[in-house]
Amino acid sequence: MAIHMKVLDTSFIISIFLIEDENHPKAVAIFNNHNNEELLLLDTILFETLSLLNRRKGMDEAREVHGKLLACSKLHMHYLSDAQRKEVVKAFLEQKGRLSPADISVILACKTALAAPLAFDKEIVKRVQV
Repeated sequence: MAIHMKVLDTSFIISIFLIEDENHPKAVAIFNNHNNEELLLLDTILFETLSLLNRRKGMDEAREVHGKLLACSKLHMHYLSDAQRKEVVKAFLEQKGRLSPADISVILACKTALAAPLAFDKEIVKRVQV
């Protein structure tokens, strides 16, 4: 049985945890169908997700989701190194689009790890060819 890795994006995480999100049913189905895959969560995505949850639902929701993420046994946290952060900033400043630094960190992680993103952000999916 092969183990594959997926890189989590904020759009997917939000859809998993917010039942009112339009992509919630799809996100839950995708998550449940990827039992054999390791999940990579970048610090940039964790920070973006927690900030967004705090704004939309409050700190209690952000704390609850944080706890659930860290309790997930197939989730691996990755804290970007200084070199990786510099690469993200360089790519962000050189882009012609509207991607956030967090989006760019997902794209670069996917390309480095030869992994696919778990994202509902069409621009991320489009830019990652695995």
